[in-house]
Amino acid sequence: AKQAGDRVEGTVFVRSGSLPHLFPDGDPVLKQYYLTLVLKDAGGHVLAREVKHFGLPFEKILRGPIPDPFVKGGTTRRSPFTLSLPEGTTPSTVEALLTYSLIPNPDPALKEQYLSTLTSERERKQAVELIEEYAQERVLTFRVKAL
Repeated sequence: AKQAGDRVEGTVFVRSGSLPHLFPDGDPVLKQYYLTLVLKDAGGHVLAREVKHFGLPFEKILRGPIPDPFVKGGTTRRSPFTLSLPEGTTPSTVEALLTYSLIPNPDPALKEQYLSTLTSERERKQAVELIEEYAQERVLTFRVKAL
């Protein structure tokens, strides 16, 4: 990452392990990944933030085709970024946070359509709890780079 005038430009490298997996790891169909980039000044104040999403929404998964689940391990995915600086600020660090969820967060209409097929309020409550748990973001890795 480097400062270029009124912005910070760089590339995040996400490396997969040596086993065959899809970026960056695990289930290629349902799993979702979020790369959050945060630019901060020396006092820790957030100057800019960007979230990049990797993964297919339920609507696309339901229509197919399902992607091939295996790719060669040991691969690196490059994700370039550009963060704009507010006027009069000086960046100090850029943070990269990689999180994942086990399933995509379904569109509200699709979720309601599914819940309406369940026969009891108990089943609907359990389904909502499962969807929320599986769609919750979990931390995969975190890195900070000084500028």
